[in-house]
Amino acid sequence: MVGVGLQTEESLHRLVAELALSLVAGGLLVLSGWYFDIPTLKSVLPQLGTMKPNTAVGLLLIGITLFLKRPTGELQRSVGLKRLALFLAVVICALGLLTLSQMLFGWDFGIDQFLFRDSASATITSFPGRMSPITAANFFLLGIALLLLDVETRGGRRPSNLLAVAVMANSMFALLGYLYGVDTLYRIAAYSSIALHTAVLFVVACVGIVFSRPRSRLVNRIAGDNIASSINRRLLPAALLLPPLFGWLRWQGELADFYSTAFGLALFTATNSVIFVVLAWWSSRSLQRIHDHRIAVLQSNDWTQAMLDSADATVISTDVNGLIRTINARTAQTLGYEPAELIGKVTPAVIHDAKEVAARAEALTQELGWHVEPGFEVFVVKARMGVTDQNDWTYVRKDGTRFPVRLSVTPLVDADGRLNGFLGVGNDITLLKEAEGKLRAQAQTDTLTGLPNRSQLNDKLARAIAHSERGGEPMALIFIDMDNFKAMNDDFGHAGGDLALKEVARRLSSVLRSTDTVARLAGDEFVVLVESIKQAGDAALVARKLMAAMDAPFAIGSQPVALSCSYGIALRRPGETDADALLHRADSALYRVKASGRGGLEVDE
Repeated sequence: MVGVGLQTEESLHRLVAELALSLVAGGLLVLSGWYFDIPTLKSVLPQLGTMKPNTAVGLLLIGITLFLKRPTGELQRSVGLKRLALFLAVVICALGLLTLSQMLFGWDFGIDQFLFRDSASATITSFPGRMSPITAANFFLLGIALLLLDVETRGGRRPSNLLAVAVMANSMFALLGYLYGVDTLYRIAAYSSIALHTAVLFVVACVGIVFSRPRSRLVNRIAGDNIASSINRRLLPAALLLPPLFGWLRWQGELADFYSTAFGLALFTATNSVIFVVLAWWSSRSLQRIHDHRIAVLQSNDWTQAMLDSADATVISTDVNGLIRTINARTAQTLGYEPAELIGKVTPAVIHDAKEVAARAEALTQELGWHVEPGFEVFVVKARMGVTDQNDWTYVRKDGTRFPVRLSVTPLVDADGRLNGFLGVGNDITLLKEAEGKLRAQAQTDTLTGLPNRSQLNDKLARAIAHSERGGEPMALIFIDMDNFKAMNDDFGHAGGDLALKEVARRLSSVLRSTDTVARLAGDEFVVLVESIKQAGDAALVARKLMAAMDAPFAIGSQPVALSCSYGIALRRPGETDADALLHRADSALYRVKASGRGGLEVDE
């Protein structure tokens, strides 16, 4: 069932506050009448009953308790005021229970005239100042209702509403008794009548208790934004007020001898029939408009669903707790699930990588400053703040295969601005990720030789230095430069030079360990990163293997060509963490080899 709207809920909160204050005002006025001995404040008219002091106190306490238990404002956040409201509700129960005990068992606790002497009723009854049994029972029931105001059964029913309706029925009988002059409806004996203003204030208290929790099922049946509530709002006031009113008018006409009893009865029946036929016809027209609107909405939803099904993206909507409500056809096709396997049964977390979710939860916890659970909340924590959240995730199909998506999560709100769910739109970015990977590879790879370039070497060198510093293992850089490369380019052209560079790269890679890295810096310059060596001399052994790989002639052009390289080695020193400094030392060692005649190697320790 659709609940009450936000504006309606706020209006009901204001209504409850006004009803609570009217109870307080009514109780204070009657107590003032007793204190100053003003009969018109104690009773509207003498024949309509006098409100006893304890009754005025009880109604005053109900008003205060109802005001304190409103579910809005600072009052609800004060522990002290909550405890005060609980204490007052217990006092109201005790007032009714003690009065009933006096009547049932003949006891006298001295509470009837505790505040004021009731000398007027002392001549009528032997229990002056005592409220009627029905009044005491009403106080007991309303006290229990206030104690149970926030209790709800599994079926969604609230005991407080049932108790309030029972008290309202008692009070309505008394009001009908006063309306028709039938004192047996409000008087059991001379000492047990319920005053007119007491019955009215009891009805006010009952209405306040019922509407103090606008999200209850009973209030939704009356004030909710749905067809049933709309009909109830039209028919219930008419059903409750019009028959008593027409009955009273009929009775007054008979008393005035305007018509006979038979004619009055016929007039009463006809009037009620006409009124309710008009109401039924009015309601049926409204229902037809609502039905037509519903059909239009369903058609619009069908069109919307058709558009979503044709979208090249996964679309999933959930409720506020994450339970999946709808998916489009693309979602079912892409993930391999039947709609019945997802809708109303699981949250979108079932199609996500659990490790990614946990990592994201940790990152959000640090970013937001509060703990974010690794579950559905990870996807919507920012959407709950009213913003669209976009992140890259990995979707897991039913068969376990995976693909990357860019997921946008948007909050869904109703007409009153209340959050009622989330919409997740995921676009498959497999091709985009592949393109990004290729671009990253191109950005870090030498296009001629396929070796890592300077950018990738810098990254690997930084990690290698950090690893060597932590573990204390030696590492080295070997700077390699081809001898007389310019002359070879002049003899064979750039095409021959490119062939020579590719062959050098191939030979260097073929003799290195999997833990070593060879990179081309620029032109004919190569660098070999040697990691995880046991001692410094191992770097020279690696360099000699590289030199041996260059001994065989190069097939360039129509005849074999002999090429040589020079090698400069720099061993990382303990505490040396500057990659540029290490590379510079290897380059300096190479320069010294070049200066001494080429084709050799030198180690800078």
